[in-house]
Amino acid sequence: MPPIHKDKAWKLEKQGVTVLPQGFGIYLDVKDKVKSNEMLILDIGFNTVDYILVSNGMKKKGNTLEKQGVERMVEMFRSQIDISFVKQFPLQRIMEIFEKGRVSLEGENIDLSHIKQRAIDEYNEILKTRLKSEIGNLLNEIE
Repeated sequence: MPPIHKDKAWKLEKQGVTVLPQGFGIYLDVKDKVKSNEMLILDIGFNTVDYILVSNGMKKKGNTLEKQGVERMVEMFRSQIDISFVKQFPLQRIMEIFEKGRVSLEGENIDLSHIKQRAIDEYNEILKTRLKSEIGNLLNEIE
């Protein structure tokens, strides 16, 4: 269950279901491969980013960052494209262009990989800043 909805977990637990925060399954998959006792697990979705901070096998902190998912990165990419015609494409088409790092117009392939990389770098910085505000300096101490 996404960390933002943890207050609803009791409804499922009342029916005998064990509820874990989204991302904890990733921890269970990798815990034996990672040497650190503390891990930050990020689940970057289309609209949201769920994070969970695990220390010694226990959830220490977790939350959902709304409107911080892949869609935000793609919109950053769109805003940096200098071909106004392409900027008007629907989001699904922009996502395809983002994935490929290029667009084909009138039979000519136009390389947009440098814009894609810039959007990725900016998104990463925004996400790091937001996570730092959420979990503080622990961000520098974990894997």
